[in-house]
Amino acid sequence: MNTSKSLAAFAGAVLASAVLAACSSSGGSDNAGGASGAGPDLTNVRLAFTPGATTLPVELALTKGFFKQHGLNVKDTQGLDLPTWAAGLDKQWDVAMETPGIFVAAANKLDLAVVGSGQINSANSWGNPVVTADPNIKKPCDLAGKTVGVATLTGSTPSGLQYSVTHDGCNWSKVKLVQVPFTSEADQLKSGQVDAVVSSPPFSNVLLQNPDDHQVWDAQYEALHAIAPTEPVTASIVFTSTRKWADAHPQAVVAFQKSLQQAIDWENANKDAAQQVMADWLKLPLDVIHSLPWPLPVQATITKAQLQPVVDLYVATGVIAKADAPSLDNRFPGRS
Repeated sequence: MNTSKSLAAFAGAVLASAVLAACSSSGGSDNAGGASGAGPDLTNVRLAFTPGATTLPVELALTKGFFKQHGLNVKDTQGLDLPTWAAGLDKQWDVAMETPGIFVAAANKLDLAVVGSGQINSANSWGNPVVTADPNIKKPCDLAGKTVGVATLTGSTPSGLQYSVTHDGCNWSKVKLVQVPFTSEADQLKSGQVDAVVSSPPFSNVLLQNPDDHQVWDAQYEALHAIAPTEPVTASIVFTSTRKWADAHPQAVVAFQKSLQQAIDWENANKDAAQQVMADWLKLPLDVIHSLPWPLPVQATITKAQLQPVVDLYVATGVIAKADAPSLDNRFPGRS
């Protein structure tokens, strides 16, 4: 595989998707009224999400008609603007994909509900691996005195690193974080500009084709597992709405969750076809797709217990004050 071309292809696919201002894969209605009747049996839902490996269930629900089978007429916007999507709920969108960090920050102010899930953290998911060529980096404490490249300087990944290094008994201030785009990780590692990076599939899969590179631990999972050791799965992506919208459309919430579950079941039962859909959708070569772990680390729903560790992580690392931490009670409609 040509590493540079594969990374460039992925970056190009994601950036191209970012400018799709309301890409309607399912032929959804343009009804500005949001979740009103799209027909005798369909409810309009305006959905914003980021295209990627672990949002394949959403693409399948759109293109395979699973949303419509469950009574939803979904009009989708695909892009990278997760921080702005929450603010656009009940205006431009009814449901939006968010990281747990954005949910935690906005939950109280916007009174958000969790109507679905996507990527999860687990012992086998390796969604945010620390990758290095340095054989001396074996545990979080070994990052002291090192420079680590991260895609963003705020969020669950840097907070996870901070928690793990501190929990391991070392001084977090001795770790230098620098922002490195996923597409630049290989060059930054090779040149010695960074000692390690926190990557993500499929970028990490490409990095690990270099025999000098190895993954050591998962930046998010290890921290969240230390906080909640009895919880095997924690949230990495959530689909949110306002509580007002969820309360007004309980059947749409259940239908959304059932559609995602049907898509997950289909991709697991039809691996080759699902991988081809992903390659065509993201405009990625199949060898990159084939390097991804399968089944993908995704769930259609998430529980309070699986999201609470993220809230606790932000409190523990000082991102939010304990008094400002949102209560997760009654934020999971459709879970009865």
